[in-house]
Amino acid sequence: MDNAANEIMNESNKMPTNIKKEENNSKQNVLNNIINNPLKMKCLCEANTSLHINNSLNKIIFVYSKPKVGSTSLVTSLRIFASNIFNIVHIHDEEMLKVLGNIHDITVNEIILYNKIIGKQVYVIDIYRTPIERKISTFFEKINTYHYMAEPEQLEKYKIEHIIERFNKIFPYIGNGDNFLDVYDIEKPQSFPYDKKYISITENDIKYIKLRLKDSHSWETILQDELKIKIKIIRDYETTSKPINTIYTKFKKHYKIPFKHLEDIQKCSYLNYYYSPDEKIQYLNDWYNKTSSNIISFTPDEFKLYEYICIENNNHATFVQLNHYLDEGCICKACQIKRNAIAKQILKGEQRVERIFHEEAKSELIENRLNVFNKIMNSLSKKQTIQQKKPNNRITTMKNIVDFR
Repeated sequence: MDNAANEIMNESNKMPTNIKKEENNSKQNVLNNIINNPLKMKCLCEANTSLHINNSLNKIIFVYSKPKVGSTSLVTSLRIFASNIFNIVHIHDEEMLKVLGNIHDITVNEIILYNKIIGKQVYVIDIYRTPIERKISTFFEKINTYHYMAEPEQLEKYKIEHIIERFNKIFPYIGNGDNFLDVYDIEKPQSFPYDKKYISITENDIKYIKLRLKDSHSWETILQDELKIKIKIIRDYETTSKPINTIYTKFKKHYKIPFKHLEDIQKCSYLNYYYSPDEKIQYLNDWYNKTSSNIISFTPDEFKLYEYICIENNNHATFVQLNHYLDEGCICKACQIKRNAIAKQILKGEQRVERIFHEEAKSELIENRLNVFNKIMNSLSKKQTIQQKKPNNRITTMKNIVDFR
């Protein structure tokens, strides 16, 4: 490894300083505060309803992660292969609760604990993604609706140097944080099990699983062991499949990280926790070969002003992503039938995955049943006329056709 890159590695592996052990009696107090508060229990019950948590399923998975870490692909895969076994809830933070379910003054952790209290078998999954890649993905997620307010085809005319400069100026402020280490109210391991490739711990009878995006090729085996399900991981909502693909690809081809930013990355507490020394050396060395001269980033006050202007330009629009899954998670009969058919195709090696949206699945099911009905009627017409059929028989058959719930 180059000497300059070695200088980046001077920091020793340290667990983030914000990881603190919680006393068991403190955790019990949190549970008691929920159980002994009828108003809180009522609000949490309503939150479950708002999140479409099905009481008939006793198991629930919360994919509780920061954005742009690969969680959408995980959620879509879980929905296609396990919606008949698990409720699957995808959430980033409390802001997402407000937007998706009009849920206020309740934390995600409280909803997780509540579902354990009411007897569900609860799993919570988070994913770690390396910081530079996550920052780039976060930036491009809103590049045309937040940072530039320009259509993708207009952005393609922008000088790539200009977009790179904008990204570098806000680099320190985007794509930060880690739910498992920062937000989960549990005791964490002192070090990540690099050989095992994931964390699995149980607290309050809730199983918490922490994955790394770099190990996504092993997720199928990990989840099969932990969840006892057969699953294939489907790549979903990747930036390369969006309208901004052209400018995104061009950016990645030309981007070189300022050396100062790379120095800051080597101090990242999350990178130091989730990556082994060898993995970290490899990661930093790969980026060291793509460094550039330093640039002066926005100060915190300048970035606040930048955020204010971007939000004002977008007329206070919400940036919580809606309906961006291949499988939106509806558990009606029509969606389950389509989901089961797609799961079988994937297990046979089929690469193309159709979207599972309720209205489309409903229309397809009705059309299929009408086709079956018409075939039956055509067959019967050879033996007797339709007029000879009893009216009630016809009504019952038509009711079955449209009863897709």
